[in-house]
Amino acid sequence: SAQDRFWTKETKAEVAILTGETLVDGIYTRRALMAGARELNPLTRMLVTHGTPVVVACEIGAVGTIGISYLFYRLHHPRISRTILRVAVIVEGGNMVREVRLK
Repeated sequence: SAQDRFWTKETKAEVAILTGETLVDGIYTRRALMAGARELNPLTRMLVTHGTPVVVACEIGAVGTIGISYLFYRLHHPRISRTILRVAVIVEGGNMVREVRLK
């Protein structure tokens, strides 16, 4: 059944949306940094200031979120797993809208 699989249509859609949002986030962040802005996220700031491309750093965050979601799924907590992805999509979407509005 669909509840017995991690990679459902819904999960694939959420991962696709999250990946797209983080890609846009990386692009806008790169533009802002090139214009003299400072990265606000302390974890990403460590990566960006040590030579990691901004877009790659953003995607590392997305992969980490997906990994944590999968971990909870494997630990038999599918509701927490789904919630993690949904919250990530919502938060990253809000961040993306904020960045686009700042530009």
